[in-house]
Amino acid sequence: MAVYEMKLASILSKVESVEGTDVTPAAGDGFYATVGPIPSPAEFVRNENKSGKGSMLPGVIGPRRWQGIPVSVNLRGSGAAYSASVKPKADAMLRMSGFQAAGTYTGGSEKWDYTFRSDAFESFSNYIYRAGKLYKALGARAGGSIRLPVGGFATLQGQLQGLYALPTDVALVAVTGEPTIGYPILLSSAFQIGSENFAAKHGEITLDFGRRIVARGDGTAASGYAGMQMLGDRAPTISFEAEQTTEAGYGFWTKLMAGTQMDCSFTLGTTQYNKAVFTIPAFQFERIEESEREGIAMYRASGLLVSPGGLDDELTISFN
Repeated sequence: MAVYEMKLASILSKVESVEGTDVTPAAGDGFYATVGPIPSPAEFVRNENKSGKGSMLPGVIGPRRWQGIPVSVNLRGSGAAYSASVKPKADAMLRMSGFQAAGTYTGGSEKWDYTFRSDAFESFSNYIYRAGKLYKALGARAGGSIRLPVGGFATLQGQLQGLYALPTDVALVAVTGEPTIGYPILLSSAFQIGSENFAAKHGEITLDFGRRIVARGDGTAASGYAGMQMLGDRAPTISFEAEQTTEAGYGFWTKLMAGTQMDCSFTLGTTQYNKAVFTIPAFQFERIEESEREGIAMYRASGLLVSPGGLDDELTISFN
């Protein structure tokens, strides 16, 4: 039969009690995502001891039995009051990306808050149904970023990295519990920076989690690896375009050169239970460049999220 390239996938994802041990996620644990090309999970090792005739001797598949799968998930809320069992569909991807989740269920103001972890990172069993095949990624974690274009959908993008299992031919599994509401877009963002609450006329915003994931080598394992380890160190950043103003209006250059710490906040969506509030207590400009958009003079700014108290509070994402 003909097999066509299909990027849409359903991913069933469930936290593991023992890292790398399959916990068989169900349809209710799933979400829809765009999945890029599946990469090779191993490298061929050549046998450099050639035969007497100079021909190549048989090689072997090396121990790199893990893979990084490109995944992109649109952010949206639940469309209903949050509870211990009602969460944003991006919950699993955020937790795989090194966030911890805390729910508040006060009537009328229910929410889920996501903040960084520094240790005790969760691992997930992932079943990825794509183009008639099931790909598994066990002991998986993800590193990534959130892209928020003005007037567009917010996407959580990253490399889902886990231990490899041979794919099997299966039918696409329909995810259950999908919200019926539409996806929020970045308008009426209430974007502000600094103690002055400067409301910059901004363009696209990108938040990079600054995470690093490494493979844990293990000669006792059949694959040669014990799993994927997320390192506690991180360097999260924010980048955005802002329309140029006078230094009296807002001192972009002054704050860059002084290393000023500024807060920042903005909101995705406007409807309760289908919006997310992003709060950054402190960041510092690392770089500012002049640019232009549609003939309008802009600044392209990037900054490092910092935590003066050394806490896991550089970024809070509140779905409320």
